Amino acid sequence: WGYMCGRDGAQKRSKAIHEGYKPFRSMKRLLNMEYFRDDPKKLVRKGLKEDKVIIGIPDSLMNKYYLPFYKAFFQSLGMEIKLSRTTDKEMVREGIELSGQDFCLPIKIAHAHALNLLNDPELDYIFMPYMIAAGHNSQVTRRFFCPYIISHPTVIKSSLESKNINTSRIISPVIDFRWDEKKGRKGLSKWFDKKAFGKADVLWNAFEEGKRAMEDFKKGCTSEGDKILEGIKKRNEIGVVILGHPYNIYDPASNLHLIEKLSRLGVTVIPLDFLPLDQVELGEEFKNLFWETGRKIVLGAKFVSQTKNLFALYITNFSCGPDSFVLSYTEEIMQGKPMLMLEIDEHGADAGFMTRLEAFVDVIHSNKSTILKEPFEIKTSSIGKEELRQRTLLVPSMHTVGTILLSAALRGCGLDARPMDMETRADFELGMRLCRGSECIPTWSTIGRFINE
Repeated sequence: WGYMCGRDGAQKRSKAIHEGYKPFRSMKRLLNMEYFRDDPKKLVRKGLKEDKVIIGIPDSLMNKYYLPFYKAFFQSLGMEIKLSRTTDKEMVREGIELSGQDFCLPIKIAHAHALNLLNDPELDYIFMPYMIAAGHNSQVTRRFFCPYIISHPTVIKSSLESKNINTSRIISPVIDFRWDEKKGRKGLSKWFDKKAFGKADVLWNAFEEGKRAMEDFKKGCTSEGDKILEGIKKRNEIGVVILGHPYNIYDPASNLHLIEKLSRLGVTVIPLDFLPLDQVELGEEFKNLFWETGRKIVLGAKFVSQTKNLFALYITNFSCGPDSFVLSYTEEIMQGKPMLMLEIDEHGADAGFMTRLEAFVDVIHSNKSTILKEPFEIKTSSIGKEELRQRTLLVPSMHTVGTILLSAALRGCGLDARPMDMETRADFELGMRLCRGSECIPTWSTIGRFINE
């Protein structure tokens, strides 16, 4: 393999043979930059306690992307920010022990980050919000976060309290980036204590400051990405775009440091958020792809599929519901162009993954100029109201009562809606053959039932 490990026989220590990891170092720098531009005294409510309030923020989950927002939000309120310690093997082990159920690895790790902050007596509050959705976008109907991201404060607090750990310092407001000013003022004042954080106008100003910080952060990512992509094109080098959720691709311990190890094999690794995703058309076929990170992954895959010298590494976790479907979409988009998918859990060691990475690099060097001739497209058609009334709507048996009620309601609207019978073993086996295999079992049964109907 030509000393791909970075060590030759005359050396006793490994050495990096490529600077391809620099984009991820740039991402870390951008994520931790100070974006707050205003004077806190202009925003802090008079009478707020004079002692500096210190807010603990877990260095996990969506904070791996939205940290600039939350830092600017609290800094504009005159508060200090302190992150939990960086994920390591001990935190992974601790998170597994703390979590009460078999969640995905990132949720387990988030338990350990919460405990790390709770053990810090210097902190006044630990901030763990219920994050609902990203802002509006014309290409999709919704931009929700994963259900576990939305509910993780309750999940983690319940697990910790069951072990007699005091969680009273955790504050968990609802954060929804779709809010306009009216809803934002109402929502923020409902969840944040006025005496500690200020009234609605102060909170809304802080929210707006956080949004400005996120825009600056995104511009910085795009600017860095443009330079990297231009350099790869100019030097005719290979770049590997890392697809996945922020907490998988920006937390080295969570991904077993595989991204950095891939860069040592002689390729430049590029964060998904460095791509010009705003310039990519999602397509009508993905109009209802309502997972926010799934939307970005599909956009990234489309960009890679149509760009010379770019390839994709998709890092995911076992038990990830949204990814179980997005993986299939990504495979279809990338048909004809090499791509590697790695599913990681707490039991993974890097030895087997390294073998796959080395083989992947060998393959992409042989397909350096690959670009898909035809962009991926799913044929879609819109149906008008009159045409819909002439069709028969089949309602899958997802609930013994709900299916019947929904069918009756649709018939009440003048549609020919018919509840389907319960799925059979034959339906299940057919659906299983037609699907990728990572989806939930009801998906297999439902698809098989539709086919056999």
